[in-house]
This record gives sequence, C-alpha cells and structure tokens, in this order.
Amino acid sequence: MSTFDLAFPYTFNNEKGFQNDPEDAGNWTGGAVDVGELKGTKYGISAASYPDLDIENLTINEAHDIYLRDFWNPQKYAEIVSQPVATKIFDMAFWHGPGNGHKILQRALCDAGHPVIVDGVLGLITLAACNSVDPAEMLETIVDREVSFCQDIARGRPARAKFLDGWLTRARAIPLEGANA
Repeated sequence: MSTFDLAFPYTFNNEKGFQNDPEDAGNWTGGAVDVGELKGTKYGISAASYPDLDIENLTINEAHDIYLRDFWNPQKYAEIVSQPVATKIFDMAFWHGPGNGHKILQRALCDAGHPVIVDGVLGLITLAACNSVDPAEMLETIVDREVSFCQDIARGRPARAKFLDGWLTRARAIPLEGANA
C-alpha cells in the first residue's frame, strides 16, 4: 500500500516556493485577478484556497500538514497498491483539484479497458480498477490524459497558455518507486 511520506516530497518539489504573480487568479484571496488581496502561492498553497493564511510565511511543516489533512487523508490514496501510481494521482489531485485529478484517472482507466464512471470520485470501483492495471501502463495512460487536460486549459484560457510548457513537463513526469523527488 502507498504512503503519504513518499508522495508528499514529490508534489512538494513540484510546487516550489513563493510566487506572487498578479496575473494568477490563485494568488488573490477572491480567486480572481484583482479580487481580494494579492497574497500569492507557496508550496502550492494558494491565497484563493486559503485566504486567511499568511502565505508568504508558510513553513514546510505547515504545508505538510495541509497536504496531509486536506488532500491525502480525505481520499483513498493509501489503498492504491503502486506507490508511483498513488503519488501521481495525489499530485494531480493536489495540482488540479481532487475532482479533476480523479477524472483524469478515470478517463485513463477507460482508455486502459477498465470502464468506470467518470465522476471525479475515487470510490471503490475506481480504486479496484486502478489496482488491477499494470502500474507502468497505468502511469503512461494517466500521463497522456493529464497532458490533454493541460492542453485543454491552455486552449480554453489563452492568458494561461504562458504556463503550458511547465505544465507539460510536470504532467509528463513519472514518480519512481520509493523515490521522493
């Protein structure tokens, strides 16, 4: 079974440190450019999602606790047999939101011949299907779906297209077994 202690460093390293781009809606407490206060994002923890948090002074330990409390614990990632698959799904759920991350997984499962309902919920059927697919095949199919997801965002929101190269690098990355980065 998979562990948070291996998934956390992978996602944390993807998220990096503090940034305060005024063109990024997530950096605003109101969740839209010029709405609320510009507080930024640090370690992937955004002002839009955590408007009352002192984002700039957020510590690694505080980020760790938020990742665990708000993203890992509410889901069934620990029940995924393959650590690299669990880490990739956790990373997508943290980055794109759990509903979107789980829909990417569910579409990948359908592509791999395991039809599941694409509802964004990591339920027992999705979990069983995920655990029944060869991990290398599962990761390859997830990557294809996540790349498409990122490209769709860039097409739908041209102002965000400037981030596409970085998004695609992250989407194409595959966690290694037992690796934390």
